[in-house]
Amino acid sequence: MKFLLTGDWHISDKTPVNRTDDYVDALKNKVEHILNFATDNFISAIIQPGDLFDVHNASYDIVEWLIRLFHSRNFNVPIIGCLGQHDQRYHKQGNKKTAIVTGKQIGR
Repeated sequence: MKFLLTGDWHISDKTPVNRTDDYVDALKNKVEHILNFATDNFISAIIQPGDLFDVHNASYDIVEWLIRLFHSRNFNVPIIGCLGQHDQRYHKQGNKKTAIVTGKQIGR
């Protein structure tokens, strides 16, 4: 068995402030490259450990694009993932007053 471990994809159709390229085009190329790599190298499963989207309420256009991409080819590699903080509804943007920054331990 071969696994392809990927990181946070942060799929979004909104260009980050400091990007100078065509962000959406670069993002789409990156996702297509991952799927092609998995297919071409006989990967058993793609592991995607959270933050598939940049925000929990990604636009319908970008979600539809991703669904169509998964169904547009003979792509039979399972994708195993979990929720990341960006995928969750009440994720705060920025890093102010979070447990990591303040050093507080949650649940103690």
